[in-house]
Amino acid sequence: MVMEETREINVTVSANEMEAYMLLAMPMPGEAYTVDMLKDALLSSGVVYGIKEDVLNQMVSEGIYEVKMLVASGKPAVDGKDGSYQYNFKQDPNKTPQIREDGTVDYWSMNLIETVVLGQVIAIYNPAVQGEMGYTVKGKEIPARLGKEMAPLKGRGFVRSNDNLTYVATTDGKIEFVSGRINITNFHEIFANVDSLFGNIDFAGDVVIHGNVCSGMSVRAGGTLTVDGVVEGATLWAGKDIVLRGGVLGDNRAQIFSRGNISARFFEYAKVEALGTIQADTLLQCEVECKQSIRLEGKKGVIVGGRVHAIEGIVVNDIGNAKEVKTQVEVGIGEEIRQKIFDIREQIMELRKNLDRVTKALSRFEQLEKEQGVSYKQDPRRVALLRSSICDSAREKAFRVELAELKAQDAASKDSTIKVNRTIYPGVFVVIGTQKILVKDEQFAVEYVLRGDKIVLRGDEIVG
Repeated sequence: MVMEETREINVTVSANEMEAYMLLAMPMPGEAYTVDMLKDALLSSGVVYGIKEDVLNQMVSEGIYEVKMLVASGKPAVDGKDGSYQYNFKQDPNKTPQIREDGTVDYWSMNLIETVVLGQVIAIYNPAVQGEMGYTVKGKEIPARLGKEMAPLKGRGFVRSNDNLTYVATTDGKIEFVSGRINITNFHEIFANVDSLFGNIDFAGDVVIHGNVCSGMSVRAGGTLTVDGVVEGATLWAGKDIVLRGGVLGDNRAQIFSRGNISARFFEYAKVEALGTIQADTLLQCEVECKQSIRLEGKKGVIVGGRVHAIEGIVVNDIGNAKEVKTQVEVGIGEEIRQKIFDIREQIMELRKNLDRVTKALSRFEQLEKEQGVSYKQDPRRVALLRSSICDSAREKAFRVELAELKAQDAASKDSTIKVNRTIYPGVFVVIGTQKILVKDEQFAVEYVLRGDKIVLRGDEIVG
């Protein structure tokens, strides 16, 4: 009897042909299986891929019989991954208010716009990954799905870097993802009232509001801010000009600041500050600070109540009223600014003296290094001197910038005047520089100027 007739090798293949199993029958005494016999059996069954030779060796060496063993495995196909974008901005800003722990609604948590800044990476492209072919145990190919590349981003306000993967903003502004396009614009337009339901606004570019700005709200624009409606007791800040077509009903809570010019129909019970000029028709019970000039020459053109100060001058139709409401108008710079100029000069001189002492001490260390051939770079005393020098130099630079601004204001205030086109009423205080007078009688079409240390009417004798 030959051995092949007494041995039985059973091979089965799974329905999907991804696995092959083998079962060895118990051999007759004195007979044995070999690895080659097992391989031949697999080949006869069409199994040619993923054969586990270590398992075949184990079955023969350890005599594993009557046990179904996994002896071959196919390789599943690995599908490719499509290209994708990683966005570094919120594609859908939060338009839902948060609920506080006490159950109340925080409407100020709403964020209706998403902004970016110049140079910000807004998106990174992850290239497609190609798939890998798979095989069954019988050697049949299993095709893999190919990864698809995505089209480059389209829109405006950004560029694609040289690596073709990184997208960078070319301007500050509002970023929107609309119909597959990314648009960055330095302009934000609002067709609604800015109230607690809408939320506060903080935008890097220009802002146009076609409604009102309600009490308690805050609007901050890096560029020009325009409001078509009425501003209530709100806070406005602009990096450029502010245009208020509907005026301000401030309720002694409105605070308005502009690094440029401000124009409005009227201001009532508000605090207003501009680094440029201010133009309006009415200032009623306001606290106003203007680094250039104020002009109220509209149909009313009136200042009633409060304190109004402009460094370069004021032109107005009427000041005060027949009820002699306490009103103060000021031009030029006062003793406080002049004292500040003096103090800054003193501080600069003191810093210069200290810097000279530090420079000499550092020179002494350099001399010792040359004489002794020893480095003093890490010496705590020298390190402390360097830190002091850096700190004092930075402070001196900041003081000199501030001093230049104050001196420019001082120069601009030299010829500042208060020009009244129609009437100035009793009860009005007129301040020019450090001088102050109280108007006791109605005066018409006058201009107040400073002559020496006296306030006079242009072309007239000393007043007050």
